[in-house]
Amino acid sequence: MGDNSTILARDLLKTERIFKASPDDSLSSALTTLSRSHDAIFVFEENKFLGIINPYFTVFKSNFPPETKLRNCLFNPPHITLETQIWDIAKLMTESKIYYLPVFDKNAFVGIVTINRLLRAIRKLGIDKKLSFEMKKKILTIGADSTLEEAYMRMRDNQVSRLPVVDKHEHLVGMVTRFDLREILATPKERPGLMSALEGKRNHLDKHLDGHYKKFIHTVFKCIFFAFYILNTGKLGF
Repeated sequence: MGDNSTILARDLLKTERIFKASPDDSLSSALTTLSRSHDAIFVFEENKFLGIINPYFTVFKSNFPPETKLRNCLFNPPHITLETQIWDIAKLMTESKIYYLPVFDKNAFVGIVTINRLLRAIRKLGIDKKLSFEMKKKILTIGADSTLEEAYMRMRDNQVSRLPVVDKHEHLVGMVTRFDLREILATPKERPGLMSALEGKRNHLDKHLDGHYKKFIHTVFKCIFFAFYILNTGKLGF
């Protein structure tokens, strides 16, 4: 690989082990196959690509009922071609909050580009070695000794879907996302005893953040990616 203008979607293409589903599958059955907030399910009717399902748009942003058919809660992601350049892919991922993007060749679905493949390419370019200062200066973080409520409020107030977690020395130790807080945010709307339900949710939010975020080894490259985006756009949130 050369510089970031020479890496194309074709160089990052994934064609196997792609999560796929039918438009008549239920949302609950589809989401159980996912393990991370940036995962996505690609929905097809026969061989025609219809759209994607991911936790952010179906649970956190729109709050569709679990029994909803996928055809009724599809999201149309940005389409990229085999010739789309790596920086354009990074920009589309960040702006759309979709980190698994479909790739097309003459309108035919040929595979996907994932954030993990993009991050590996960025690391090979050596960009990660230049970002330490910018990450500390610009990226919004949350302390590891914070509560779930503090993490939730910071995400909500800053309109971000994830926060790097740092220890008392400002060292990165992990990442917390809306997906990690999904059980708290998904409290049923109708439940006997409104006050007791609200009190129960409040007690959950008072819990310590520890145990509700992904540890450092699985998240460092995501932070590198977002810092890379910040350097190129000047945008602080993600």
